[in-house]
Amino acid sequence: MKINEFLKKHPTTENNHLRPLVICKDGLALSVQASYYHYCTPEKNNAPEYSTVEIQPQNRKKLRSLREYQDRDSVYAFVPVEKLDALIKWHGGMQEEAVCLPRQGGWYEIRHIHRQEF
Repeated sequence: MKINEFLKKHPTTENNHLRPLVICKDGLALSVQASYYHYCTPEKNNAPEYSTVEIQPQNRKKLRSLREYQDRDSVYAFVPVEKLDALIKWHGGMQEEAVCLPRQGGWYEIRHIHRQEF
């Protein structure tokens, strides 16, 4: 699954501007966000397609291949979706059966979803 497909599958809402974590098959977990409130193009909620997104790796992992986009200690701003898709592929692709849902004050534990729930 490409990142724009993931963003469409998990839209933001009026009360929640955070999407679930992207979990790669090798365990890399990324917060990938795109909305009016994030460093992305377009800076718009639920755009039909994004050309850049905001990324924050979990567990303070550094993404050397994306260091030119590092805005603050752990936030990567305006990352081209093609580069993110390549990074996710390099880490084995997305675990589409695993989701990590956002909640106030932190993240829920990763849970595996049975395919019937999709």
